[in-house]
Amino acid sequence: MALKFRPLILIGAAIVVVGALFLATRLGSEFLPKLNEGALWVHMDLPESISPTEAARLTKKERLIFASYPEVNTVVSQIGRPDDGTDVGGFNMVETYVELLPEEKWKTAKSREELTALMSKRLEEEIPGADFLFSQYIEDNVNEAVSGIKGELGIKLFGQDPDVLQSKANQIAQILKGVSGAADVAPEVLAGQPQIQATVDRKAVARYGLGIGDVDSLVETAFGGTVVTQILEGEKSFDLAVKLRPETIANLSEIRSIPLFGSNNEIITLGQVSALGLKSGFARIYREENERTIAVKFATRGRDLGSVIADAEKRVGTEVHLPRGYRMEWTGSFENEQRAVRRLMVVIPITFVAIFFVLFTAFNSPLWVIGVLINIPLAAVGGIVGLGLAGLPISVSALVGFVALSGIAIQYGIIMFERVHELDEEKPDMNKREAVWDAALTRLRPILMTSTMAALGLLPAALSHAVGAETADRSLS
Repeated sequence: MALKFRPLILIGAAIVVVGALFLATRLGSEFLPKLNEGALWVHMDLPESISPTEAARLTKKERLIFASYPEVNTVVSQIGRPDDGTDVGGFNMVETYVELLPEEKWKTAKSREELTALMSKRLEEEIPGADFLFSQYIEDNVNEAVSGIKGELGIKLFGQDPDVLQSKANQIAQILKGVSGAADVAPEVLAGQPQIQATVDRKAVARYGLGIGDVDSLVETAFGGTVVTQILEGEKSFDLAVKLRPETIANLSEIRSIPLFGSNNEIITLGQVSALGLKSGFARIYREENERTIAVKFATRGRDLGSVIADAEKRVGTEVHLPRGYRMEWTGSFENEQRAVRRLMVVIPITFVAIFFVLFTAFNSPLWVIGVLINIPLAAVGGIVGLGLAGLPISVSALVGFVALSGIAIQYGIIMFERVHELDEEKPDMNKREAVWDAALTRLRPILMTSTMAALGLLPAALSHAVGAETADRSLS
């Protein structure tokens, strides 16, 4: 009876495999599942020109907003750069640690993504003009170590002119905000720092018989101070610097009146040899491998990483045109995912080729080896369907699970074909089809027993919702 319907069985198996492959293309992709650390790490970027007092007021307001949620246990914030001094940051940069209660005690939201969306919307409404980036403490440190930016994903722009970089970064940020699934979009801000800038009038300097270095030295002495001597205290020596008193250069008119001696000892002022004005300058300039750079940071929420990046790359590539000498790089989790997939695409074929030759030495028949390897796509159907039912995208951890599944499928195929091989030696006159049928019946029980024991043993890990269980969920699904 089974042999009679063999063509239908083969056609059905082919349809199932093709359907699973189609489903795999719809699952989406991500690098690694976001581990639930039980807390949030929130970056708040305020305008560059904000005062310390106003930054402290808005930081307190942010803490009160976080503390108003019943899911929050503790809120701790810090203004400016971290204590280790490794990051550049002014009073406009605020980092907040939000410790959460266990999810079974939550009332406002059912998941971390939903809670983050609610908090982000409220913060944007009550603190306009600020950019917020939600992450987790360990995740944030790992992302920064890998890509050099404080964000899950980022686009780095490289070029010479900071104004062009800022303009293109702002344009890309506006495009990303229209991409479904892109959240916490914020470009790095280079400009916006109020500065008093002095542009030396070369003709005026030459008229008074001075050099540009004389004006630079005056500005340096007035604001930063110049070392004039050293003071000895026992065996220690200290530099003694002089500069103008702060109250004498408190406004622009007084700065213009700073005296300067000409070549004939005539007294002139700084305003006579330079044009001074209050302008918006650059608070910081980032470099990577000796190139000026700026980044646009964003994260994914409510959609898989691969689909968001695909849409974002398409829109940015179509609408953003960089001048000659400028380029962009996509970095963050997407870069890590692509690197891991490329490595797997090399390692996995080599592994299967090695397995093929090992099996060939055991069975001495390429057809038998192919029959064993056919189990792999059939076994992968269950994993793909499991991911689809769980609503999980394909990640590196899921691919590792498929590699393990392939090994189990090959093991079961060897058990089956080894029994057929034994029957060939015991009963040379037995028909091949009858041998395969007998092997399937006699080996069904041990295969089911080992499969059931493995599934039951891994079931608690697959169904766990504890902190750090996300990786196991995706690899075992």
